[in-house]
Amino acid sequence: RDYEQVVERSIAFSGLKHDFFLEAKAIALGRLFSAHFGERKPALLDLGCGVGRLHPLLDPITSAIAGTDVSEASIERARQDNPSVAYRPMEGAV
Repeated sequence: RDYEQVVERSIAFSGLKHDFFLEAKAIALGRLFSAHFGERKPALLDLGCGVGRLHPLLDPITSAIAGTDVSEASIERARQDNPSVAYRPMEGAV
């Protein structure tokens, strides 16, 4: 329920917001995809996807996204925010 607060607390030492890191990760993945796949857009499986905040940034550079997380509450929130992404709770998670 408090996913954003947990993330913000964990990165507070940096003085930067979560969005900064999400955008930096999307840019890095875009460069990596381009280097390995050229013009083709890869499908992506995001393990530990949380609430799916990165997925809107990756949508333009992927052909499909699937995500999984140990938190069923996070998966439900991700589904609400990103209806085009295939989400499933991680099976066998503790």
